[in-house]
Amino acid sequence: MAGVNVLRRRYDTCARRGISIIELAIVLPLVLLLILGLLEYGWVFRQSYHIANAARQGARWAAPPEATRADAENVIQVAMAQAGIGVSDYTVTWNPASDVSAGELFTCTVTVAYDDIALGMPLVPTPDTLESSITMRKEGP
Repeated sequence: MAGVNVLRRRYDTCARRGISIIELAIVLPLVLLLILGLLEYGWVFRQSYHIANAARQGARWAAPPEATRADAENVIQVAMAQAGIGVSDYTVTWNPASDVSAGELFTCTVTVAYDDIALGMPLVPTPDTLESSITMRKEGP
């Protein structure tokens, strides 16, 4: 009888190991997908922050009466370079397109195609573009 109990324990131990491996094979891909999704969405939020910061700095730089749009776009370029986003990866648009006079509103919009800055995690849905718009009033004397 003692020999049968030893064999039964050995069989139960091996069966438990087999079940554990099957459970791991089912759960591990889901956990990895979750971790990759967290990394990708963390990257999305980081890049969104940098894009909003660049638009805000550019609009703030364009608000004083003596400022030019070229100076503001240079500030945006520096902010985007600090975020690791190249000049060819984003567009800056101004509304209205020409300089405004004191007291008028203007909007600075920075748009980035997400494919240009993505981490590239598979199976994780991501946005097509990241965009930030800032509206300010032109300061005047």
